[in-house]
Amino acid sequence: MDLKRLHSNLVAIRNNWSSILEALLNEFAPDFHQALRDQLRVGIAGDGNQIGEYYSSEYISFKESIGSITVPNVDLLVTGAFYESIHGLFEDGELWFEASDSKAVKLVDQYGEEILELTLENVDNVALTKISPALEKLIIKLIFK
Repeated sequence: MDLKRLHSNLVAIRNNWSSILEALLNEFAPDFHQALRDQLRVGIAGDGNQIGEYYSSEYISFKESIGSITVPNVDLLVTGAFYESIHGLFEDGELWFEASDSKAVKLVDQYGEEILELTLENVDNVALTKISPALEKLIIKLIFK
């Protein structure tokens, strides 16, 4: 490959960087969704703190009976409808989640917006294990095409 072609390919990557990243983030959106579900399943909010604690002994007994691993801490999981309704959106280079389940507004009001946020550790984990290797392969492919 000559230098002129290499330069041209690098300029094309720079000029299309936002589109390249957006496509890559959308490709790995399911990984971000799963990371949030896994995070909620262990009762952690996006700020890294426990979501909350159940105070009713009857509800704690119920949660134990259905196999909740976080009791007495809140995991927001009973039927799975809330978890399954969560989806991520990439807008202006930022990732944010929303949930379409009928309980979503009530849950956010009760436990805070942090229930629909990933911890920085989980964002980094998806970025390092999924996005970074894919981005590296893509850039090499685009440079040497």
